[in-house]
Amino acid sequence: MKLAEEEYKALEAIVGAEYITREPVILDTYNQVWGNVFFFDEKHSVRPAAVLLPANTAEISEVIKVCNKYGILFKPFSSGFEYLSLSLANTRGILLDLKRMNRILEIDAKNMRAVVEPYVSVYRLQLEAARHGLYTGRIGVGYSAGVIAAECCHHGCQHTMVFTSGYGRNTLGVEWVLPTGEILNMGSGESGGDLFSADGPGFSLRGILRGRTGANGGHGVVTKASVKLYPWYGPALKTWMPPWRFRKNSAAPKSSTPSASASSAPLRCRKAMTRNGQ
Repeated sequence: MKLAEEEYKALEAIVGAEYITREPVILDTYNQVWGNVFFFDEKHSVRPAAVLLPANTAEISEVIKVCNKYGILFKPFSSGFEYLSLSLANTRGILLDLKRMNRILEIDAKNMRAVVEPYVSVYRLQLEAARHGLYTGRIGVGYSAGVIAAECCHHGCQHTMVFTSGYGRNTLGVEWVLPTGEILNMGSGESGGDLFSADGPGFSLRGILRGRTGANGGHGVVTKASVKLYPWYGPALKTWMPPWRFRKNSAAPKSSTPSASASSAPLRCRKAMTRNGQ
């Protein structure tokens, strides 16, 4: 269902004409995700009525208030990898693409924590953390996942959980735009301090924020999060180059390169398949 002109213009006034669209050719790029056929037996999920790219927390808060005024569904996402991240209940809904909010706001090496915006990937944070001898942990979906998505919004099992914990326990505080448009700073941030503890005075909201598997954007928008970092106890991090890549006129490959027998393995395999009539 298309948005009424009044509704669309109200949203456009917040983010600007350059950062909102209702063009079908663009909207259709937002409803095709790897899991649609597997889970829903459909190639496409519901096409959004519009896609917005807000720049900051204030814009997101105002957009949500407009959505509440006109009865429009909204859903935020960062990388958009997971099929649930783009799924809407009906066509009278909009997607908030958070790729403009892509800053690493702080690396606190002394207290081993980082503050990031939604579009910061685990990969980007790890590169910055490594400069300080710190480590973020590796989640199962890979380093391209968003830090906030993994820690605050979705099931994020980590391969390194034995020493970096996981399942939201690394969340040290968030800035959270609620479904009403109100802005909540969870934990120590609520008193105006740094986001160093998600558990402030009184009961904790960390379980409501994420629970076991996360709400996938169903309870508002996390616009900033502080996450715990860990010491890196492994070898010094160095740039690695595959041994079979050589500069022009470089010396001949040495023993570190794949052996002749290894490189000829595919050929031997093809010959064996030919002999067997395959």
